[in-house]
Amino acid sequence: MPYNRLLAPLPPGNFSFPVIGEMLSLLRDPQFAKKRHDKYGNIVRTNILGRLLS
Repeated sequence: MPYNRLLAPLPPGNFSFPVIGEMLSLLRDPQFAKKRHDKYGNIVRTNILGRLLS
């Protein structure tokens, strides 16, 4: 079966608030990236200023 991006599962993570996403958490917490890595592993999804990042 060929790879279908629409059917592939999303990486774990949190999108938080619309538009600003997790920007406030990123600015407030110097350990933001480490905590996400510890919680979700090497590949995570997040929303920073309206941009979806994986």
